[in-house]
Amino acid sequence: MILDLILRTAQFEIPDKDTVWSAWADYRAGRGDFADYLIGRANGRLGAAHTVTFDKELKGHRQFHVL
Repeated sequence: MILDLILRTAQFEIPDKDTVWSAWADYRAGRGDFADYLIGRANGRLGAAHTVTFDKELKGHRQFHVL
């Protein structure tokens, strides 16, 4: 996919690339939106136990609380 190519391209400076890679893996394995997984991973790195989302596809995922 395109994001794989972007992440592997040396010309792009991507802050916290490990978090982006983790979110990309979550997205590919899950049902939610990539943005939710990225926000969830970034929040987790900052110490948050959960991330709140409106994405019903993430109901039951240990990292998220769905409103």
